[in-house]
Amino acid sequence: MENVNQRGREFVALRLMTCIGQRFHRGLPPATIREISVELGIPSKLVQQVMRTLLAAHLVVEVSGAEAGYSPARPLETINCHHILVAMRATHGQEPATRDEPVRIEVLGEFARIQAAEEHAAAAVSMLALVNRAQARLELAAPPEPGKPINVAAKVAAVDAPLFVSAAVAATPAVAFAEPDVVSPAPAPIVVPPRPAEIISKPEPKSVVSLSPTAPVATAADDENQSFPL
Repeated sequence: MENVNQRGREFVALRLMTCIGQRFHRGLPPATIREISVELGIPSKLVQQVMRTLLAAHLVVEVSGAEAGYSPARPLETINCHHILVAMRATHGQEPATRDEPVRIEVLGEFARIQAAEEHAAAAVSMLALVNRAQARLELAAPPEPGKPINVAAKVAAVDAPLFVSAAVAATPAVAFAEPDVVSPAPAPIVVPPRPAEIISKPEPKSVVSLSPTAPVATAADDENQSFPL
């Protein structure tokens, strides 16, 4: 399988590790080269080549039997995709040296930044999370059993969840928070704008005429009533 490029081999390694992890997680016997080849549709020669690399990187172990099988070398939660990619890239061979010059430093720095970004994304995906997601997708694609209800929402949520969410986090019970008491705000007082000051016309004070006591008026006596001296 010399025509398979490096990217293809890395993808095959991820498929192999997921297949081995699924069987281990379900308590099934270790998968053999032939079984993996048939199940994944990958030529057995390519499976052998990639498996040798995974063995050299201590990611899988060979289990003896009538036909050798393969199991994870350590718990699935301690293996992530970054470990597998590094194994496929750096387990065999050496990196060529180039001339030490200013351009080399610039290119090497950019290459290191790219590797750091990829490592950050790949290291967040554990094999346990990938195995759980693969199993959920298989259950979603399987035909339903007669008379058994299907929790579609749970299966879709498991498949669509981010890869970097570990099984421990996914299994954490949800914390119920009490609803805050909603206090209806008191109605705002209605403010009536003051009316324009009304002009109140005050009556002008009447002039008070002071009346002095009237002097007695002498009435003229009738001639008949007057007494004349005799």
